[in-house]
Amino acid sequence: MKRHHGRCLAIQIAAGELRVAGFRFSAGAPELFASAVEALPQGAALDGELLEPETVARILRPLLERPAFRGVRRAAFCLCSSQIRSESVLVPPVGKRRLRQLLYANLDLYFPVRQEDYALVWAPEPAQGPELRLRVWAAPKPLLAGYLRLAADCGLHLAALDYGCNSLSQAAGAEPEGADSALLLYAGREQLLLCFRQDGRALLQRVLPRRDDGGGTLDELGMLLDYCASLHTGAALSAVRCGGDTEEDCAVAETLALRCGLSPQPLRCGVETGWGLCLGAAQARLDFAPALHGPGRWPALRRWLPPVLGGAALLAAVALCLGAWGASDAALQALRTQTERAEALLLPLRAEAKAAQSAEAAEAAEQEAYSHLRADLETLTAALPLRSGALGAALEELTAALPEDCALSYLGAEAARLYVQLACPDKAEAAAVLTRLRDLERAELLAVSDLSQGPQAGAPRFSEEDAGAWSARFAEAQRSLAGDGRVFFTLQLELRAEEGAPS
Repeated sequence: MKRHHGRCLAIQIAAGELRVAGFRFSAGAPELFASAVEALPQGAALDGELLEPETVARILRPLLERPAFRGVRRAAFCLCSSQIRSESVLVPPVGKRRLRQLLYANLDLYFPVRQEDYALVWAPEPAQGPELRLRVWAAPKPLLAGYLRLAADCGLHLAALDYGCNSLSQAAGAEPEGADSALLLYAGREQLLLCFRQDGRALLQRVLPRRDDGGGTLDELGMLLDYCASLHTGAALSAVRCGGDTEEDCAVAETLALRCGLSPQPLRCGVETGWGLCLGAAQARLDFAPALHGPGRWPALRRWLPPVLGGAALLAAVALCLGAWGASDAALQALRTQTERAEALLLPLRAEAKAAQSAEAAEAAEQEAYSHLRADLETLTAALPLRSGALGAALEELTAALPEDCALSYLGAEAARLYVQLACPDKAEAAAVLTRLRDLERAELLAVSDLSQGPQAGAPRFSEEDAGAWSARFAEAQRSLAGDGRVFFTLQLELRAEEGAPS
C-alpha cells in the first residue's frame, strides 16, 4: 500500500473487543488523534475471524459516527489470527504473471493447505544469487471475506487488510533506536505475536494462541525461540522488545520474556500503550484484499471505461438540451462531434477487450496442458517396474503379512527404507500385526509411531534424514481419511540386501 496522506482509521478486532484508532499522516511521524475501545458479545469474533459480521457492523457504525471519527472513511484492518501462515521461500527468477502461477501451483509445498481455500500475498526479500527470495503469506478466504463485507456494510473505503505480525514490524520500525534487527513480542487479547527481523528480512512471523495457564504458551514460545536461535545466534536474541494491548498485557509479555531467559525492553513506537498494532496497520505495505479477488482482469476496460462513460454522459446532456430548447444546426454539429469522439474511443476498447479474451483463453489452455502433463507424469511414475529386486520382494512379503481387515493407507520410499502407514480395526489387531512384521525376512522394522484413533495429524518424524519420505500426498491421504475411527500407526522399515546382489 502506498504511503498515506491525510487521515486514516485502523481497526483491530479480537474476541470480546473492538479497537478503532484514528491517525493523521503528514511529513512527520503519524499522529494518533482519536481512539476508542468497544466490547463485543461472546461469539462475534474468534481468532481474528468474524463469526457474526452483522453484530460487529452494528457495534462499529456508532463508533464511526462519533465526532472524532466522522468524515474519515479510509480504513485499514489489522488481522491477528493464527490461521494466517507466513514462510520465506526461494523461487526461480520469473515474470509477475508466471510468479503467481508458480506460487499457487506449489502452495501445498509451502503450507499444508488447499489452493482453493487460501489467498496468497508475497513481498521480495534480500537474497544472494540469481534466485528470488520471497516472504509469502497465506490467509483463509472466508476470514478475508468477512472483513471485506464489514467494510462494505459500514461504508468504509478499504485501504488494506494487514497481517498482525507485519503491523508489529512496521510499528517497531518507528522506534528511535530502530528495530531492523530485533525480536518482537506483543501480547494481544487472545494471541501472542512474535516477529524476528534480521538484516531487512522477516526470518520468523508467528501468532500463538494465548492460554490462561501460560504453560502451553510458554512451551510453544520456547520452541519458536529455539527456531530463531537456529537461524541466527548472537545479541539479537539476548533481548526482546515487548508490548501489548493493555498495561496488563505488557506485563504478561515481559513475564514470558523473562521466563524464556531474555531481557525485556518496552516497545516504544510513538503511540500510547495498546495502539502499536493499529499504528502498524495504518502504515501497512501489505494488503490481502486484492489476493481474495485474484489478478485483475480487463485492464484495458478499466482504462477506457471512464472516458467512454464521460462521452456517453455528454451525449445524454446534449440530447436533453436539444429536447428542451429545440434542435439547431450548432447543436446537431456538436452532437455529431461527440458521437465521433465516442466511436473513436470505442474502437480501441473493442480491440483491447478482444485481446484480453484471447489472453484469457491462452492462459486456460496453458493450465489445461499443465494438468495433462502432471497426470501423465503420475501415470508414468505409477507404471515404473518396482516389483524387481529387494524393494519388490519386501513389498510382496509385507502384503502377505497383513490380514484382510488391516489396510495400507500410505506407502513412501526413501533410499533403502520404506515408510508405511497402516489402519487396523482396534489396538489388539494392531499389536498382532506388529508382532508379525518383526519377523520379516526382506525388511527390518526400525521404528513405530504412536497409535492414534483416526488418521494421524501430521507426518511422523523418525529422524531428520527421513524428511524426503513424506510428500503432499501424505497430507492428502489424511484428509481423505477424516472421520475414520480405526487405529492408525506408521512403520519405518529398512530393506535387507539380497544375497549375492550388490547393496
